[in-house]
Amino acid sequence: MMQTTTHHLLPLILPSQAQKHVTHNEALLQLDAVVQLSVASAALTEPPPTPADGERHIVAAGATGDFTGKDGQIALWQDGIWRFLLPREGWLCWVADSGRFFVRSGGGWEPLSAATEEVVSTSRLGINAAADPGNRLIVCSDTVLFNHEGNDHRLKINKQAPGDTASLLLQTNHSGRAEIGLTGNDALTIKVSANGADWTSALQIDRGTGHVGLGTAPTEALEVAGSILATNNMRARSFYSGDVLIPDNSAATIPTPSTSGIVIITNQPDSAYPQSARSGMALFDTGLTPEITRIFGGATFYTMNADVTGTTGTAPGVTLGRIEGALKLENRHGGAMTFRYTFIG
Repeated sequence: MMQTTTHHLLPLILPSQAQKHVTHNEALLQLDAVVQLSVASAALTEPPPTPADGERHIVAAGATGDFTGKDGQIALWQDGIWRFLLPREGWLCWVADSGRFFVRSGGGWEPLSAATEEVVSTSRLGINAAADPGNRLIVCSDTVLFNHEGNDHRLKINKQAPGDTASLLLQTNHSGRAEIGLTGNDALTIKVSANGADWTSALQIDRGTGHVGLGTAPTEALEVAGSILATNNMRARSFYSGDVLIPDNSAATIPTPSTSGIVIITNQPDSAYPQSARSGMALFDTGLTPEITRIFGGATFYTMNADVTGTTGTAPGVTLGRIEGALKLENRHGGAMTFRYTFIG
């Protein structure tokens, strides 16, 4: 017949046992020592000099004196003597002087966080706050540190599809004011808002080309929608450039970024056609009363206050004309040529 219980080794009252109250009280004292287990320390290798009745310790490794040979056991000071309780795998114990829970694992004691760091999983976590279904992780703190573990460190924000959003949203009193990330597409975008409802795209970077757009989706290396104010108070409404290939005796339409300004036409250099002779600069207005004025140019660069269709201007030559809302560039030099146009203002 068993004389002790299986798990806590509590003494059992035997049949026809005398002084049953002694065995019963012994079991109660042992339960009192291990239920809701809390000890003063887990660092002592020898008994404290003046323990209080009921004081408990986890005996540290390398114990001496009355603790000799009791490493890892629960030392209980009771009725003027030290009693020792053998812990079982999985016991939890609060250690007062370290302010941490320890768990019995692998024949030793270790902080609860170290024993569970590989397996902790929860649907919500609130640190100094209450998490909710919409915000499953909430941290209320002045600062948050994500540190490296030896070398690099990356913060990953993943979305399912290009049309979804993966972003960092900056708020004032829980109302959005700026957003950085992939917002509805795969271009890096910075957006701003004055009220959290109406948003303006301030910057976009194309994922494939790296082209940058300020206030617009870019099609060139740098594209700006609106004005640019320089530090010397010079204001340019746009600065825009592109290339166009025009066959001989043909004309190409060049859209203008604004209704008026300055355009520079450059014949891309090659062995047959020197750049300077067929390049020039002109003032333009493509509004309701279109007009174009030559500022300077090479020997065969012309302007015409009219539409050009391919055989309108002087041959051989390059003629810049205008229509409402755009410019026209005509090539009459005996072969296809590439021109670069650059708009200022």
